[in-house]
Amino acid sequence: MFNTFIYQPLYNALITLLYIVPGANAGLAVVLLTLIVKILLLPFSISASVTQRKMKEITPEIEAIKEKHKDDKHKQAMEMLELYKKNNIRPFSSIFVMLLQIPVIFGLYFVFWKGGLPNIDPTLLYSFVPQPNFVPDMHFLGVDLSKRSLVFAVLAGLSQALLTHLTLPETPKGGDLKSDMVRGMHLQMKYFLPVIIAIVAYSISSVIALYWITSNIFGIFQELTIKKFLSKQ
Repeated sequence: MFNTFIYQPLYNALITLLYIVPGANAGLAVVLLTLIVKILLLPFSISASVTQRKMKEITPEIEAIKEKHKDDKHKQAMEMLELYKKNNIRPFSSIFVMLLQIPVIFGLYFVFWKGGLPNIDPTLLYSFVPQPNFVPDMHFLGVDLSKRSLVFAVLAGLSQALLTHLTLPETPKGGDLKSDMVRGMHLQMKYFLPVIIAIVAYSISSVIALYWITSNIFGIFQELTIKKFLSKQ
């Protein structure tokens, strides 16, 4: 099912873009495919980003409710639901969007990794997609996308760090076990995730790094735009 509805459509889209971009440049095709997918998911991503932004804004009120009713979980839950309703927040919408994007993200990842460019697998092509009579140009901005690139890997990690900084909610305060666990998770997301992405991007190929860079830059501009829009309201 994953191959039929996610992997194969994305693979055919990439091959089609190679026909369109100048010189069948794989880098341009990867950037365009990533942007197309991100744009298609944009309404859902904006909804999730707005929810996360509002959640960050009411974090002090949430913490106050937790402290006020720390011995009454039912009362705590009721007041938090009322707070969400008052601020028109659907706290589970961001989780839905995340679940929606996961198969697409993995699909893109496998297209760029298992796709094996510059080689093209004709058995994966739809009948209306002609078999390419060209060899994709694997060079982009002076980097051979079929090989590893330290520069692209570092850029992937740095862009992820910036995106995480913009989207991560405020680290909860307090000395209880739950707050400590969330704080630890935030620190891992903020510092370790960018490092892991940089290592993975370097260990596979620079085409994966280019995908991450493009996706992260799009996400950064999206977050900054939403932040600017909400600040005017």
